[in-house]
Amino acid sequence: MDSNLLILAVLFLPLLSFLILIFFGKKIGDFSHWVGLSLIGTILLISLSFFMKIFLHGGNGYGDLIIKNDFPWFSTGAFSVNL
Repeated sequence: MDSNLLILAVLFLPLLSFLILIFFGKKIGDFSHWVGLSLIGTILLISLSFFMKIFLHGGNGYGDLIIKNDFPWFSTGAFSVNL
């Protein structure tokens, strides 16, 4: 699966869980906690797969970078923060 899609899933699955529980939590009833737990568990598995990629499959000691491009996030004078 594409790494960019998984990164977006990590960002938006908590929002999806929140929206489902806010709008449909009363209708789901006693089993509504399974929605949050399953989506947070999915995020855990995706995050663990990223760590496995970085720490186990790295040939240069730093691991294979998932995102290879950086861009300036904040800069003032000579100080710059890149993401």
